[in-house]
Amino acid sequence: MSSPVVDQNTIYLHTKNERLTAIDIATGEILWTGQPMGKYQSLVRNDDVLLVLDAGGE
Repeated sequence: MSSPVVDQNTIYLHTKNERLTAIDIATGEILWTGQPMGKYQSLVRNDDVLLVLDAGGE
């Protein structure tokens, strides 16, 4: 698992079920959950862009 990334009111995190999930910080509501992307992910935020790399660097 990787460290979570915060963008204004949303936190993005890689969960144990290998999915990227976005959660509203104020309410705790899950905004969306992506498809499984593998065991290892690296999250990087730059301005309005969230870059997610898997173990293969893709």
